[in-house]
Amino acid sequence: MVRNEINTILDQEWGVGPEQLARAILQLSRGSVRIFNDLIHIIDPRDIIMLAQGEPPELRKKYE
Repeated sequence: MVRNEINTILDQEWGVGPEQLARAILQLSRGSVRIFNDLIHIIDPRDIIMLAQGEPPELRKKYE
């Protein structure tokens, strides 16, 4: 399932680098399928990248 979702991310246009987006989702999910599923449903992929970069904390708390 995770592999299929990552391949889907890599195959689509997001307005951000698909590799960066996939890496950010994997980093933030820390092996949790539940967190992974929450992250792939975020509307704005820039939010995911901001979370992975460690900013802002209030956005991080929203998805943990």
